[in-house]
Amino acid sequence: MSARLVQNLQEWLSTRPELRSIALFAAMPREPDLLPLVALMPERRFVFPCIREGVMEFHPIANIDELNAGTWGILEPRAEAQICAPAEIDLLLCPGLAFTRAGHRLGKGKGYYDRYLTRFINPRPPCYGVTFSAFVCESIPCEPNDAMMDWVIDETMNGIADL
Repeated sequence: MSARLVQNLQEWLSTRPELRSIALFAAMPREPDLLPLVALMPERRFVFPCIREGVMEFHPIANIDELNAGTWGILEPRAEAQICAPAEIDLLLCPGLAFTRAGHRLGKGKGYYDRYLTRFINPRPPCYGVTFSAFVCESIPCEPNDAMMDWVIDETMNGIADL
């Protein structure tokens, strides 16, 4: 399912050259593995999250060899990697435990993405939840400070052509 999602995202992104800097994530169990996009689309700038002292920042990488196991064993850029300012991100692809088609996101409870998304000054770049179709639900628990996704993408890519 990850390979299908990567192929669909690559095709979709190839029609949107304006999305130059893309925030990805290194997958945890049950999340789509999007790492192949880095090698498949070298013309894009991919940035990955890194958590230091409770704060999430994104850092650019040129290839996946620049990622190391970090906080909670998640692959992340090295501590010395430059920080990407939020205003430099053109598209943010966001993981989660579950999503609704309406854009609600259930994270892992630490609030890193919710806090990060508050750092954008209008306009906020498109923020798309990326998951498998099995984790798209009718409803999920939501809190007032939970960041909404603009769209939810799964391996079926239903509706992605409308974006």
